[in-house]
Amino acid sequence: MLQSTPEKLTGKTAYAPGMEPKPAGRQRFLPILLIICLAPLFSTAQKVTLKGELSLQQIFAEIKKQTNYAVIYNPETIDVRGRVDVNASNQPLEAFIKTILIDFPYTYNISGSNIIIIKREIVVPPLPAAGKRDIHGLITDGKTNQPLASVTVIINGTRQATQTDAAGKFVLTNVPDDFSITVSSVGYEKLVRKIGKSELYLPIPLTVATSVLDEAVVQAFGTTTRRRATGNIVKVSGEEIEKLPVMNPLLALQGKVPGLTIQPLGASASGMMKVEIRGRNNVNPNSLSEPLYVIDGVPQTVLEVKGSTRYGLNVSGGMVQSGASATKGQSPLFGMNPADIESISVLSDGDATAIYGSRGANGVIMITTRKAKAGKTAFNLKVEQGINKVPRYLDMLDIDEYLAIRREAFKNDGIIPTAANAPDLMVWDLNRNVDWQKELMGKGGGFQSYSASISGGDARTAFRLSASHMNTVDLQSIEGHNKATNLSFSGSHSSLNQKLTVSLNGNLAFKDVNAILDRTGGFLLPPNAPPIYDDKGNLNYADWNAINQPFGYMFDYRLMPNDVKTNMLIGGFQLNYKPVKGLSITGTAGLNNSTLNNTLITPIAAQNPILNPTGRSIVGRTVANNLELSQQTNYGFFLGKGKMELLAGVSYQQTTTTTNTINALAFSSDDLLNNVSNAATTITTEGKSQYRYASVFGRITYNWDGKYTINLNGRRDGSSKFRRGKQYGNFGSIGLAWTLDQEEWMKKIMPEWIGMFKLWANYGLSGGDNVADYEFFPQWNNRRIGAISNTALNYDYNGIKPYQQVVPVNQEFQWDENRKFDAGIDLSLFRDRVNVTASWYLNRISNGIVRLPMPFYTGLNNINANSPAIVHNSGLILSLSADLISNGKVKWNVTFNYSRNRNKLAAFPGIDQTVYASQLVVGQPLNMRYVTHYLGVDPLTGNYVFEDRNGDGRIMLNQGVAPGTGSDDAYIGVNPDPTYDGGFGTSVMYKGLSFAMGFTYSKKIGSHPFMSIVPGKMTNMPLPAEIRDDHWQKPGDNASYAKYTTSGGSTLTGSDRGYVDASSIQCNRASLAWTLPHKTIKRAGMAGCTVGVNVSNLFTITRFKADPALMANSYIPLPRTIAGSISFTF
Repeated sequence: MLQSTPEKLTGKTAYAPGMEPKPAGRQRFLPILLIICLAPLFSTAQKVTLKGELSLQQIFAEIKKQTNYAVIYNPETIDVRGRVDVNASNQPLEAFIKTILIDFPYTYNISGSNIIIIKREIVVPPLPAAGKRDIHGLITDGKTNQPLASVTVIINGTRQATQTDAAGKFVLTNVPDDFSITVSSVGYEKLVRKIGKSELYLPIPLTVATSVLDEAVVQAFGTTTRRRATGNIVKVSGEEIEKLPVMNPLLALQGKVPGLTIQPLGASASGMMKVEIRGRNNVNPNSLSEPLYVIDGVPQTVLEVKGSTRYGLNVSGGMVQSGASATKGQSPLFGMNPADIESISVLSDGDATAIYGSRGANGVIMITTRKAKAGKTAFNLKVEQGINKVPRYLDMLDIDEYLAIRREAFKNDGIIPTAANAPDLMVWDLNRNVDWQKELMGKGGGFQSYSASISGGDARTAFRLSASHMNTVDLQSIEGHNKATNLSFSGSHSSLNQKLTVSLNGNLAFKDVNAILDRTGGFLLPPNAPPIYDDKGNLNYADWNAINQPFGYMFDYRLMPNDVKTNMLIGGFQLNYKPVKGLSITGTAGLNNSTLNNTLITPIAAQNPILNPTGRSIVGRTVANNLELSQQTNYGFFLGKGKMELLAGVSYQQTTTTTNTINALAFSSDDLLNNVSNAATTITTEGKSQYRYASVFGRITYNWDGKYTINLNGRRDGSSKFRRGKQYGNFGSIGLAWTLDQEEWMKKIMPEWIGMFKLWANYGLSGGDNVADYEFFPQWNNRRIGAISNTALNYDYNGIKPYQQVVPVNQEFQWDENRKFDAGIDLSLFRDRVNVTASWYLNRISNGIVRLPMPFYTGLNNINANSPAIVHNSGLILSLSADLISNGKVKWNVTFNYSRNRNKLAAFPGIDQTVYASQLVVGQPLNMRYVTHYLGVDPLTGNYVFEDRNGDGRIMLNQGVAPGTGSDDAYIGVNPDPTYDGGFGTSVMYKGLSFAMGFTYSKKIGSHPFMSIVPGKMTNMPLPAEIRDDHWQKPGDNASYAKYTTSGGSTLTGSDRGYVDASSIQCNRASLAWTLPHKTIKRAGMAGCTVGVNVSNLFTITRFKADPALMANSYIPLPRTIAGSISFTF
């Protein structure tokens, strides 16, 4: 495509590239004079053939190509982006030029072989008294010069409005002499322009919005802005995500989205996370609470297969539905290239999630990837290299402190230490002093990320290709890795008239994880315990066998690798047709295919040789296929003083997950472990889940005069998880918004420093089908009821293995109901430099699907049924963003958000007849744990004392009755849910230098990570000084802590003394970057270059002894990653 570069008006004429006239010498003056005189004759002889809707720039290039006439123009006065519908066949050149310029305020002169385009001096003819005329216009993106469709153009003070067509054109008819227009489009700054009396053609470039109120926010099947929304959608940009050196983009949402809880199950980079929006919804503790993940409009679903392992109560194994996992499952988003992410939007309220129906009942996380865009071809390269370090070590006992405690414990118990009961005192080296944390994690790990992309295109065809490779090494890893390689592509092509657009995008990912188990026993060994390896480099079982403790050795897992390899393909195809102005018809097809193979081997070399071990392995294969087909029709038009937007569509989803697990046992040699056929015994388990989902949906949005907005969503869903007659459910929502700052009466009383002032509320009803697939069908198997192992089969009956029913017939369960109400206020202050949102919500969940236990004599463990329980989640959300300084050189921004959720069981008729009677109390949170009340230490015995609630002389934890009733002494409620949490951050930019920090905070209590350890046993621990200084030592002591002892277990864990303050403030991100000056990079032939340092998990302020960011207490914390980066743009 030919382009012209604007220049300052210096008296020189600008030429299209390649069309500059060559200087004429004096000896050529006469021939040139003859050419000038004969030019009209030559131009008449030249012919042009051209068809299609083309820009003036494209037409001028064709004229040069067909006639060898160069078109010359001043780019500051001539806008060549305007488009013309051309249909010329052998048309004389001059007639052709007149035709294409007829709708533009330009004229021409022919001089030699040059055609000079100049601005026409418009002579306005006498108009009728009213002074009416028609005005044509073209609206484009001010950066890419591409035409923008569906842009709203309103004549201020009237009801006359229009919108641009697919080519960005618009027409205002019969307009007055003096008037102004307002031009607005999602994602662009609003433009108000006064129109002069002589203007007939309006080329209008729009600027991409920089205000958070006007930037585009992705919602279901479209986009909106905070200024227009009737609900609360939180957006995190791709630039923010890229600054965090992690391999799961979910971690980048921590502290950014109020009401969103993200807790990794463990410290592995690939492991699963508990992701929950606005609290727990179901009384069933095993019910999944994960939100719906949508990538480029395609829901990502990996079905949980019955019998698969869970690594958290309400968290699935993710991609790992077979075999065994050392990383506590694998997140579907692990390894996603941050450079491919445009933005992530989190939808939580009824208005935002209702369009997804039952699939969005737990909220929606929408990931939008970077797409092909028109513009100059650009190549980007980024290299990031760093290290993983332990953020903090626990203050464990050194050898002297440890031995003193052990000796005191033996004295208290009246036991004489021997080699059998105290090898740490009698056998092992008393001068050996090992901190097992540093021994097992001290070397840390590495982090690498390499990514490259190329993109570009014109108004019709655009493309983007990218590739990346990432790897990080877990802290406890020996020779392991977490690798991910991504290849992604995106392309689009439009017809000449811009009405038909075809888009194709896809991502191919290869993930390779080598991990070992996260075992805590090794961290608690005595400081003088024998080394991990013997002199020959083998596992050191010998020293443990020597003291007759063959099972005391803790490091067998170091030779038990867990290899997980995943291939994943995500693809999407979209066809969009805009037959007339305002109407858009879109068809989408998306697929997601993944194959995961995992192996966990236990070689003979990892086991104690005196036990005569054999090798074993667990091999798993999980194949997941997901297909999504949808069609939606959008139509926008003006009605009265407002704009109506209609959406109607249908969708169909089919998902299948199949699993295969082989337990291979009794390998005679480690050399045979790689082939399960070499095992003496193999046990194979297969599983399959299949899910179909169909829906019709619609949305009506009407905004009247920029003041009042109503948003209606409706949906009818059908799910294969329910029997015939129960498959379908109707759901919907209504959202209302009132922009008070647009009211004339409000403008008179509102201070000037208040910009936007909007009230909004919405109410939505969604359903849930959170139940295993095809549970309404009767199912049978031959597994033994009550057996510990899933592979234990029924006993033979006359040589036949019998089957028994495991799922009864005619289960009448149906959709659960989730009703959501939200109300809020949005404010912008000081010319949109300060933006505040405050909202209150109430989610009411009823008719939830639960597993009800059955008497053992029925032959059934449980059945599915709808529960009469009602669960409430209510809360307050606040968010603030402020540009404290914003000028040409310095920009300083701060953000803050706060959320407080209150979860409770509002009602449960008949709870005393269910298994939940011993777990839940009406009026209390679902996650409430009930424990005994700690009273202190008995001065005579030195043992802990607890309240005997029922006075029966015993301390009992009876989980068969309601808490605190009958023989149960556990009546104190302890709620581990956060009292409140949120995040805050700041960013500063000065010229090319930028610095940013982000924090999360949480107010909560947690179980003490070391209360289960008894001081005095052969176990090391981080013993607080308060215990060392205030523990019982002799009868009569009034101490706060019990005596040291060598036996027994801790009784504190089941009491309120076992819970402590787990509040924290964590700096989870920090970044420093410098963008080289434009002059410097231009001399190097580049378009951009940035160097920087990114840090994750920089520090944590907390009194809690373990990592408060993890879902479960672990001695392996999340790593601190420090990575340097450099990026180039060409």
